[in-house]
Order: sequence, then structure tokens, then C-alpha cells
Amino acid sequence: MLNRMARVFEFTTNEQRMHMDKKWVRAVWREDEKEMELAIPSVWVEGNRIRWPNTSNAKSALKECKKPADKWLSFDLIKIKFSSDDYRECEDYDETTAVESECDSEPVMKRKPKKKVMSDFIMDSAEDNSSIKMQKKLPVAGFQRRVLYLLVEIRDLLKSPVTTASNTEDVDLVTIDSEEGFEALDRRLENRDFKASFKFLLQKIGGTDGTDHMKKAMLRTMTNSYMAGLNMKGKRGKKAFGSSQLYLLIKETVLTSHTQYTESKFNEDLAKFLKYAPERVGGGGRRRRDRLFFTFT
Repeated sequence: MLNRMARVFEFTTNEQRMHMDKKWVRAVWREDEKEMELAIPSVWVEGNRIRWPNTSNAKSALKECKKPADKWLSFDLIKIKFSSDDYRECEDYDETTAVESECDSEPVMKRKPKKKVMSDFIMDSAEDNSSIKMQKKLPVAGFQRRVLYLLVEIRDLLKSPVTTASNTEDVDLVTIDSEEGFEALDRRLENRDFKASFKFLLQKIGGTDGTDHMKKAMLRTMTNSYMAGLNMKGKRGKKAFGSSQLYLLIKETVLTSHTQYTESKFNEDLAKFLKYAPERVGGGGRRRRDRLFFTFT
């Protein structure tokens, strides 16, 4: 009898050691008389126990695969169902084994980290609460769950400009008044992070409509004096604004914020705004050549 128990223990240990070679495991453990199941870092499994962060920011620890600290919670490990170096593969494992979940007499709860929901790891609480019922009632539960994952990711992408707010501390809307300043800003806008932060600041400017938003964004980023030397295509000795990174970003920001405002209308309004820049306050007035051309246009 003892020999048989020893062989079982040795087999279990070897099997567990095999799972530990992977970065992620899909573990089942007992917590408060309930069975919990989730894809977790393999380093959180210690023998026949699993460790769980004793903190409200469990998702951060999960994402970064942090090693357990002494103050972390400890629970009895029931089994390891699957292991992989890919989180998604581990998280979606139960979708491919629906037969097993349908045969279980007691539903297995998923451990849900507290507070903020991250689409890369944990679904919305409403989806979590309904996932068990969907698995038992619908044969295509795995497919539906995957669709929900994608919808959450799309939602987060649509909200992404909001997340750049915390990164705007080092970015400011400086009003350009020189060629050097314009070229420097245009180069910086080629950086994706800087561009996202700058776009967030342009969105905050707002406007009653697309035209108003465009004018405010232009006046916030350039002086009338500098705009007097610009036009859309660079004709008549002026600099072409229509080929710049700043033009593309202002257009993208305004059209995103005002969906009824068309690109052709934006370009038409912007061309007029640049055309009359010399006549606005600080624009310097029109040169004789510009006045003659303006008379015949």
C-alpha cells in the first residue's frame, strides 16, 4: 500500500514538474469551499499549494508574472489541467474541453482579480458571471467567448486616447512662431507615443463643430504670423502645410471628434483659414505681391 502511494506521489510530482517548465498553467484550487480555476504564472504554484497576491492590484502581478511574496495568500492546489508558454492558449484551454466541464457535477469558479479589468487577461464581470451558464447551454460557448474577447479589445482600442492622459505631463501645446520650431515638432510627431499624447491635448481643445475645432487647434499650435507663410500646397513661395505631420494629426483629431465633418470640408476650411492668416491679429498684413494676387482670386 505504501509503495503504491509512493508511486502515485512520484507520478504526481513528475507531472507537476513537467508543467512547471512552462510559463503559464491552468490551475484548479480550493478557496473558501469553492473550486477556483484560472490561468496563472507557473511560479505561483508551490508544491501542492498555489499563491495569490494579497493586494487589490492582482492583475498587475498576474501580467508581470511576479514571484510570490511572503505575505501572499495560499490555497490548496487540486490539479493542473494544462500548461503553456502562451497565456491565451492556457486561458482558452477550457473552451476546447467543454465535454469535461459538462460532466462535472460542481461548477468550477474562475478566480477574478479585483478592481480594474484588463482585456488582455480578465473579461468584464458580467461576462465572467455568465460564462459558466453559456458553457453548459451553448455548444459554441468557446467561439462566443473568443468573440467577446475581441469586442473588449476593440472597445479598449476605441478608448485608447483617454489612456494617454497620464502620459501628457511631458507634452505641452507650444505655439510655434518659427521654421525651426515647426520642423522640430513635425519630427517629434513621428514618434508614436508623443503623437498619441499630442493628439489627446488637441482633442481636449474641442469646438462647437469641426470648423471651430480646426481653427482653435491651429491657433493653439501656431501664431498667425507663422501661418501667414503657409498654404496647403506650398505655392507662391510659401511652405506646404498639407504635407506635414501636424496637418495630418489635426485632421485626424478633428474628423474623429466630429464624425459629420468631411475631409473635403476640413481641407476647404483649413485652406481659407491659412489664406486669411495675414489679416488676423499678429498676422503681419499682406505683402504687396500677396495683395495683388488676392485681388484677382
